[in-house]
Amino acid sequence: VYHALNNEPVVTLSIRSVLIVHQDFNSTYALDIASQLFNKAQEIALSYPLVTRELNNRVDAIELMFPLHASTKRYLDRDKPGFIERYVEVLALSLTIVITLLSGAFALYRHRLQVRKDRVDVYYSQFLEIRSDMEHASTHAVLRTYHKRALDVQHEVLNLLIDERVAADASLVAFLSLSNQIINELDRRIGFKDELV
Repeated sequence: VYHALNNEPVVTLSIRSVLIVHQDFNSTYALDIASQLFNKAQEIALSYPLVTRELNNRVDAIELMFPLHASTKRYLDRDKPGFIERYVEVLALSLTIVITLLSGAFALYRHRLQVRKDRVDVYYSQFLEIRSDMEHASTHAVLRTYHKRALDVQHEVLNLLIDERVAADASLVAFLSLSNQIINELDRRIGFKDELV
């Protein structure tokens, strides 16, 4: 630069060129300035040879005395991967875990519903036995035995419902309808009305 003063290299202090703007400086202008400086570094270097060492986009913000303007930082980070690109594997793993947990929870929920339904099915079969047996019963004493057994089974199911061990669904409604029909039929055949559920 000072070739007229000395033909030999001279040890000097380095001087850095700093372009300072206020943080409220127009972001569009700031982005345009950063873009022009870095994109036209070769053209600028023709007029000012030392600028090539200064104008590189590998700026370490930690080494700077001043914070970078938001638009300059955005320009320098333009080629860096975005949040999704950086964490795509973590996001995919998280999504897989969430889907697995939801699938497991849904399967467990379905299993519990099936277990609760299966409990009602057991009592269904008991009422079907009572209905089958009462067809062959000839005495009031036998019919009263079936009547008591039917009421006990019905009360047991209602207690399970209170304890939430059977589901209050269509299966339970159908069971109560069947049990009431059988109990009413037994009442008619015995000739009296016990208290029904």
